[in-house]
Amino acid sequence: MKQRLVVIGAVASGAKTAAKAVRENPELEVLVLTEEDYISYAGCGLPYYVGNVIKEKKHLTVMNPEKFRDRGVTVLLHTRAEKIDPSRKSYLPETFKQAKKKNSPMTSWCWPPVQSL
Repeated sequence: MKQRLVVIGAVASGAKTAAKAVRENPELEVLVLTEEDYISYAGCGLPYYVGNVIKEKKHLTVMNPEKFRDRGVTVLLHTRAEKIDPSRKSYLPETFKQAKKKNSPMTSWCWPPVQSL
């Protein structure tokens, strides 16, 4: 059975964790869940963005889901792990679209199929 890793959160340590995991074990199946619309940015560039030296936020982006996919990492943007069940090795994802469709805040429950890890 193929080993799987789910990383919750991307920016900062999550993206780094996913990248290192795949480097260490190229056969590992890695999935990253993040609520954001990006997975990584150059934090050291934030003062330049705030100071209007860097005009567009996209110029702070270091990695994107396509680059991660090329490395064997699947990224789900706008997705939150609402519930994690370690005993069943499963999680309950909820996307912003699902929450919006229900016209409810992200803290409410949505029951898509639970994906086994």
